[in-house]
Amino acid sequence: MNIDCHNFGRWLRVAAAAAALLASSALWAQEEDPVAALSKPESSLSLGIGYAGSDAPRFGLYNGIDEEDAYLLGEIDYVRRLDESGTWFRLDGRNLGLDSRQLRFEHERQSDWGYAIDYNQIIRNEPYTVNTTLTGIGGTTQTIFGAPLREVDLETERDILTVEAKKYLPGNFDFRVTFRNEEKDGDRIFGQGDFGGPPNAFFLLTEPLDSTTQQIDAVLGFTGKRLQLSAGYYGSFFDQHKDRIDVINGTANTPVSLPPGNHAHQGYLTGGYSFTPTTRGTFKLAYSSATQDDTFIVPSANGRTNADAGVDTFSFKLGLTARPLPKLSVRSNLRYEDRDDRTPVDTYITGVGANATYDGTNVPHSRKTLRGNLEASYRLPRGYRITGGVDLDNQERTFPDVRSVVYREDTDEITYRVELQRALSETLNGRISYSYSERDGSSFLPNFTNGGSLASNQINPLNLADRDRNKVRLMLDWAPMEALSLQLAGYYTDDEYDGTNPHGPDNGDSHHLSLDAAYAITDKWQATAWYSREKTEFESTTCQAGGIPSTCNVGSVRKSSLDNTTDAVGFGLSGALFDDIEVGVDVSQSFDRGEFGQQIESGGTPITQLPNVHYRHTRVNFHATYPIGENAGIRLDYIYDRWRTNDWQWSGGGFTYADFTTVSQDENQILNFIGLRGYYKFR
Repeated sequence: MNIDCHNFGRWLRVAAAAAALLASSALWAQEEDPVAALSKPESSLSLGIGYAGSDAPRFGLYNGIDEEDAYLLGEIDYVRRLDESGTWFRLDGRNLGLDSRQLRFEHERQSDWGYAIDYNQIIRNEPYTVNTTLTGIGGTTQTIFGAPLREVDLETERDILTVEAKKYLPGNFDFRVTFRNEEKDGDRIFGQGDFGGPPNAFFLLTEPLDSTTQQIDAVLGFTGKRLQLSAGYYGSFFDQHKDRIDVINGTANTPVSLPPGNHAHQGYLTGGYSFTPTTRGTFKLAYSSATQDDTFIVPSANGRTNADAGVDTFSFKLGLTARPLPKLSVRSNLRYEDRDDRTPVDTYITGVGANATYDGTNVPHSRKTLRGNLEASYRLPRGYRITGGVDLDNQERTFPDVRSVVYREDTDEITYRVELQRALSETLNGRISYSYSERDGSSFLPNFTNGGSLASNQINPLNLADRDRNKVRLMLDWAPMEALSLQLAGYYTDDEYDGTNPHGPDNGDSHHLSLDAAYAITDKWQATAWYSREKTEFESTTCQAGGIPSTCNVGSVRKSSLDNTTDAVGFGLSGALFDDIEVGVDVSQSFDRGEFGQQIESGGTPITQLPNVHYRHTRVNFHATYPIGENAGIRLDYIYDRWRTNDWQWSGGGFTYADFTTVSQDENQILNFIGLRGYYKFR
């Protein structure tokens, strides 16, 4: 709930009064028996006010604190046990005064029954500034050039209600059921474009979100001494309340379809059996059927009124763990999935003009996947342990006669890995691992248009390309002294593609490094610090002339590269001042930059280079807690948040549509937030 910022002073006095009231109530609390205090969990309640000093769309993207305003702050954590009945009550509430509120109530009798009701509100405020001529926002009829340019606010909201229940039954059985209902409303950026028309023939629309998604999961379980089983049903139902947008542009009325409704059902059986104290097997069987048969807003070119789409999936998983020798343990898993896309193949639109060689034939994709792994671990002398394993992955896919990209029916990937682990000393532990994987498969099938002509031969998606990968991972945990601990983790990955198809990925590598430290300065003061770096580089080859071998000469070969690096650093300090005031500060900064490179081999037309893009985020969190009495006090929070970017896509006037609509963002957003609340703890 937002409060007028002009009344902030009044609300601040209210918050201080609430804090004093909560604190004074602690003075009325009687001394508790120490044993009773330990047997009864602590509950707490807090109430206060916060103020944001400026608009900050990025900071308030999901928490609702995106405008200069005052905000109500409230939290509750209530736990109670009734000794006479052995039942528990729990009430947990977070962000109760904001648009991102959460509230959960639980009631249960241990080892007998229980239920819970959970409410969760998720807000998303559009971080971009939209100035548009569009009218009808929020409705199903939207008019381009309907009004002079003006700024509009877009946001989406999801209200999620979850109900859970469980019951323990005789004979080691139990039953659990969960029902989840999500209502989604609001507006988000949408669009319409004419790719065959003049440049910038794109118009901003807004998608009117109005849908219901329901999910149900029911499980009957059995727990025996050696056998455990769970049989369940999972259902998902998506209902779209608005199926279309009628776009008015002058005298033309163009209908645009919104995501259609669908539903899916799955039945499954999982279990585990302990053959011996050191040998255990697990399994899972599942079958699901998903359907999408909503009526089209207008019939297709051949008169079809719905897609009659459906996907049936059967899968099973088997697992075995054993320790055949005191120093040897083994583990294996096998997983199979058969995804059958039974959607009818049909032509929905007819290509016209420059697009006459393409049509709207849908492309169902069926796929069979087989994955397995085998791993063995052996304990060596002097604290060493060595682990080795092999992973297999095979996929078989159906392919259509008309393909938009290069395709292959089968891919096979095998990975070999080995790890050495040792407790190097009482204060130092470490492990290092190496893995090598090789992916190949059947011959590449070139792309054809509906007239049988050869089209682009570029590999997409990248997971179909032949690749060799080497990966090294290192982890160290060091405690050189009792007050200090250090953790180091990192990996390096090198990918090489064999170039069987010259139009696709060439090579890539990535590495990650993180260092964490914790230091106890005194009994009352602790410090933490951390640093991480993640870097990814990738190079590929494409063809300016569409990738057709006969036309892709030297001057048409384009080399592209991407280099993305993220550095993040932070530290924290917490402790007590004057033995009663607890304070803490956390400072963090991250810097993400992307560098893009493009060049044409000799003889081609030079390419305009894309500018590099960076994002920088700085955050300071400070809090101080002052106790008043035994169980209450006041807490002060301060947040400084700064987000900066030079993203050229949205800088300056932003992206401009054909109707002069612009979408932009503030490249330097700074927020100062202060919150004051009172808290009370009780049992």
